[in-house]
Amino acid sequence: MPLYNPSTGGGGGSTYPGYTAPVALTYAATVTPDCNDGLVRKTSLTGNITLNEPTNPVEGMGWEWWVTCDGTARTLSLHANILIPTDSGFTSPKTLTINKMYILKLKYKASAWTLVSLVGGF
Repeated sequence: MPLYNPSTGGGGGSTYPGYTAPVALTYAATVTPDCNDGLVRKTSLTGNITLNEPTNPVEGMGWEWWVTCDGTARTLSLHANILIPTDSGFTSPKTLTINKMYILKLKYKASAWTLVSLVGGF
């Protein structure tokens, strides 16, 4: 398997095996990311946002999203089909703090995406 090359987004040349550079996911009120476009995505929020289930997953796949809030508090909602563990303490929508970054991680198992973590306030 070729190594990731952060300058081209493809294989071959990186000194960081397994490294995946974040790929921009353009802001929209509702986003439906495609796993074929990258498993680590980043978005700068300029409004409230709803995350739909990422498309084209495979069993065991992880998906990560770096979300940065602009100068206004924003809300993050997860599509109803994204499973939220009952003991996670997460409720949707989640209010995100002004000028802070959050990292959301999902895992795909048994034909469903599950919230693994949401940390933030960086």
